[in-house]
Amino acid sequence: MKRLLCYHVVFFIALLLELFTAGFAEAGQKSKGPALQSVQNKQCGFYLRYPKASQLEHPSDCALKIIPPAAIWPKWVAEASLTLYTAPVSQPQIGETPEGEPNPAPAGFIRAGGMKFTKTIFEDAAMSHRMITVVYEGEGKYRKYRFEGFMRAAVPEVMDLHVENWDPVKLAESTFDKLVSTFIPLK
Repeated sequence: MKRLLCYHVVFFIALLLELFTAGFAEAGQKSKGPALQSVQNKQCGFYLRYPKASQLEHPSDCALKIIPPAAIWPKWVAEASLTLYTAPVSQPQIGETPEGEPNPAPAGFIRAGGMKFTKTIFEDAAMSHRMITVVYEGEGKYRKYRFEGFMRAAVPEVMDLHVENWDPVKLAESTFDKLVSTFIPLK
């Protein structure tokens, strides 16, 4: 009898600890980033999550342009978008080379949906703006995929803003990495 009572007490304590831990973990997750919604296109072979309140455009049949809401960006980001292009594996190239100079070496790789994407960052500058394009390219079993994340950032001094550690390349890369990581290829 004592053993059964002890078992129930230990079980009850463990259950309470688990509930408190889950509550704190959930509270921590709610404060991270914007809420997401998803889009699925079976014909073009992709599933992707993106921030709610984003605008969606379709530049062509198997292309999707996502314009995230301005609320997720700092004030010095003037424009940002992520465009996904898909094509059959037999197509030699998807898209065009972005304007600007590519970084000397590829920026690395990212894994999304079980695929490996190469990542290249292009930078261009105007008098008061920096344009950063992060290109992700990967090939699945049935299709090739290309993401182009574009961000135009105003130089803070021009806008009379005082921003510590201003790094538009780092912001663009980390934000677009998070969006691309939600990608899943479909048959």
